[in-house]
Amino acid sequence: ISVNTSALDLDLDLDLNLSPLDQNQDQNQRERSRFRQSEMKTEHQTSNTKDKLPILISVPHAGESVPPEIADHCILTPEQVIADGDVGASEIYAIRDEVELYLTTPVARAIVDLNRAPDDRQRDGVIKTHTCWMEPVYRQFPNEEMINRLLECYYFPYHSTLTAFSDCGVIIGIDCHTMAEKGPPEGPDPGAVRPRVCLSNGDGTTCPKDWFKSLAECFAKHFDGNVSLNRPFKGGFITRSH
Repeated sequence: ISVNTSALDLDLDLDLNLSPLDQNQDQNQRERSRFRQSEMKTEHQTSNTKDKLPILISVPHAGESVPPEIADHCILTPEQVIADGDVGASEIYAIRDEVELYLTTPVARAIVDLNRAPDDRQRDGVIKTHTCWMEPVYRQFPNEEMINRLLECYYFPYHSTLTAFSDCGVIIGIDCHTMAEKGPPEGPDPGAVRPRVCLSNGDGTTCPKDWFKSLAECFAKHFDGNVSLNRPFKGGFITRSH
């Protein structure tokens, strides 16, 4: 199941922690190592406590950081990095202590989009040329070597962890997002006013229909019925491939 909520209903104070670039290669390597170590410490959480819900929560677009190896190529401002991601997702889905498994990343969606296929090289693909607001991401687009490095460091570990988590006793996985009040230029519904909540199950292909119906009824009760099903989103790569 994929859940998208409108972040505009919240009053949020967001901080951006951009990793600095050092021109010295050895120093850059140490910075990248520290960045990845920090990521792995916060990326996933498991629990052996019996009172946890048997649910896997994935929050792939909450990250706001630009990895140091690509920082000198990126021309986005901190505000643009935040706006391209899922604003407020880390706060809205702050339920680590309630569920059995929780997975997220500090890496910004504008840099590595974990909800795309690894070979998606479109403008809004896994390594983007432009944000969803049509802002160029790079001064010069990364070469193939850099693209592969970003995928190996930040993309494939996330998906490998999702695959491993599927054998840890959870009964359902929920991929969690936020969305802009109106559809951005790069998206399925440019300019359209969006519902407060969008639930997606790949048009009935990714979870039992009665589960999906019950979840929709629960959200509708708490959000005055302003809930849509598979519109404008039907579920991204994570929902469809895991």
